[in-house]
Amino acid sequence: MSFGRPYILKIDGCIHDGWLVLQNIQSDIDKDYLYSVLSSPSAYHQFEKMAVGGVVNNLNSDKVKELIFHLPPLAEQKHIVTVLDKCTALIAKHKRMLEKHDMLIKSRFIEMFGDNKYPLKSIENYIDKNILSAKKRYAVEDVIKYIDISSIDNIHNTIIGHTEYIFEKAPSRAQQCVRKNDILISTIRPNLKNVALIQKNGDFVASSGFCVLRPRCIPEYLFVNVITDSFTNEMKRKTTGANYPAIKNADVYDYLIPDVPLALQEKFAEFVRAVDAEKALAQKSLGKAETLYKALMQRYFA
Repeated sequence: MSFGRPYILKIDGCIHDGWLVLQNIQSDIDKDYLYSVLSSPSAYHQFEKMAVGGVVNNLNSDKVKELIFHLPPLAEQKHIVTVLDKCTALIAKHKRMLEKHDMLIKSRFIEMFGDNKYPLKSIENYIDKNILSAKKRYAVEDVIKYIDISSIDNIHNTIIGHTEYIFEKAPSRAQQCVRKNDILISTIRPNLKNVALIQKNGDFVASSGFCVLRPRCIPEYLFVNVITDSFTNEMKRKTTGANYPAIKNADVYDYLIPDVPLALQEKFAEFVRAVDAEKALAQKSLGKAETLYKALMQRYFA
């Protein structure tokens, strides 16, 4: 299903007929340069035009042979690969930094609240379940900011965007009015950890595919509880449906979390905010590196 995406095989093995193999590459083409070509937006757009099929796009060897790309001298190919490798290394560095920040928060959470230090209570005790329906707030001509699952970065559990709609033309799932400090948990395929904390105000409307938690406790404390592996594993156990695996809001509400005094919740939140400030700088640097990489790919392969 990763249509048109190239990989360099690092082991010997066997593959199924859903793959095309490029072997015995001629001597005037650098293997890594060819990989970069095939990774470029230009190649993908050409593949899209070539592909056949309805739900699933398909390529074949004859169509891939039609791909057109710029082939500079071998020395220039190697130079391009070196530049791109430096950029991808920088991107990887910033991503590792973000992962370290995420792990730091989770480690602090375990340090402060793990080992059964506190009695447990269900999430239901920490939230307001009265989430206003979008139909009760917005007129048909109003503009809303719609958040769905595609708006969530499930690696770092952040909201990376939204889509603006005139409410009358919004998707039918645009049903829940949400606001700053609300926590969104996808009830579809909970193993994917599409969970995020809304960090700013706006006319946000969330998909009905989210369970919305409106904290009556410190938001950061509740949020870290629901991005733990323990929470994800519990939701996976409660998932029903084979083709459309999902959980119910009640499954989230019933999950037990440590009943921690408010003062300690706030102390933990202060730590989270400090780490998040550093994380925001790393995210900004990552964004610049990714923008540079896209510009280089456009420059070299457009």
